[in-house]
Amino acid sequence: MDIDKALRLLREVQQLEKEAVERYTDHISKIENPEINSMLEGFKRSEERHYAELTEKIEELKEKYDIED
Repeated sequence: MDIDKALRLLREVQQLEKEAVERYTDHISKIENPEINSMLEGFKRSEERHYAELTEKIEELKEKYDIED
């Protein structure tokens, strides 16, 4: 797999993670059950971590292969 294709796929997954964070944020704002919101907050933190890890990996690959956006 070439690096451009790999970066494109990583960016697609990164976007999905961002959208998941936004959905969890929206759901949390609409649900008034503390137990459910606590669970959703945990899921949201996990998605935020995934987003950060993907961002880091994308930046590493861009630097390694001298790629600019």
